[in-house]
Amino acid sequence: MRPAIYVTAILALCALAPGTMRQVLVAAASVLLESLPYLAAAAAARPLLRSWAPRLFAYAGCGCAPGPSARSLPAALACALLFSPWAALARVAAGTIAARIHPPAPGHEHAGDLAAELVRLTPSALVAAGVLIAAPWLAIAHWPAPWQTLAGAILGIGSGPCALGTVALAATLRTQAPLAAYAALAAGGTIDLRALVRSSHRDEHGGALAYLALAAACAVTAALHGASLVHPHFALPLALCAVMALAHVPRSRTPGSMAPTLVATALLIAVVIGAPMPAYHASETTLADAFPGEHLDFTGVYRNDASHGTLVRYAITCCRADAHPVAALLARRLPLHDGTWVQARGVLARRGDALVFVTRHAQAIAPPHDPFVYE
Repeated sequence: MRPAIYVTAILALCALAPGTMRQVLVAAASVLLESLPYLAAAAAARPLLRSWAPRLFAYAGCGCAPGPSARSLPAALACALLFSPWAALARVAAGTIAARIHPPAPGHEHAGDLAAELVRLTPSALVAAGVLIAAPWLAIAHWPAPWQTLAGAILGIGSGPCALGTVALAATLRTQAPLAAYAALAAGGTIDLRALVRSSHRDEHGGALAYLALAAACAVTAALHGASLVHPHFALPLALCAVMALAHVPRSRTPGSMAPTLVATALLIAVVIGAPMPAYHASETTLADAFPGEHLDFTGVYRNDASHGTLVRYAITCCRADAHPVAALLARRLPLHDGTWVQARGVLARRGDALVFVTRHAQAIAPPHDPFVYE
């Protein structure tokens, strides 16, 4: 009954706000695809590592393991590069302490069924996707300092199931709202919403249809080198996940639960339909570490608002849910329509407190096959 209620609610939201919901659902699918290789490795290693498996993948994974996601070492590496090694160490230490104080609730430990693990992660993936998409709309930079801190903490908690997403969110906020950025780092992945929820679905398991849909979703994403949903380096791991899912089909003699089938089917649909890049908002414009006089070649989408023109392109660290804008504020508007893809060459210059891109050559181009860049 519950899956039917969830599906009805999602369909209703899609009817009310189709564009936004499409973005949220596809971003959530990208979180699930990013998590699948780690979940599959944990399921395969569980019989061998036994009680050590949850601990190992809590640190080696992307944050999808039960418990505080701040323990993720891949996310810690990203945090060290974008912020500082001390911030990364503090996050791992805080996540480890939080896991000891408040371990995952019963029903959230790894069950070994890949489709069931995906179902357990889906609510967190939806929350993380919604938070990361909503963040630019909030214009936190204009809020008073206490409200910035509180908003950053709330956004961090919401994005917490996606450890790399939390770091990307904080990096996006850092230039305009540093208090919110550090509050997101402090709370995201440390205060774990999943540990506060008790699950009653311990008997869920995937049937043949669920694993067929899951295998198809993984195979299509791998064949398209990430399908603009995850970093291309996930292509091979997802191909292996497709093989693993297919291997489960002959073993799934019982029909299985409804929820894994719905989630796997929705994942396949999201991979097939995709979605355009996230909406860009000028309040989050940043070219990190740029300096006046630097020569720049930039390919991006031309955005023309009331005050200025901007070239923007989204960068993906791990999956689409952590996509963040890399944007260049133009010294002068271009005689082009909003939304045109542009290839520009020029130099950066200081104008007041802002760094602007003085274009010496700019031409409209066809949209690239993959609108994202990868870090």
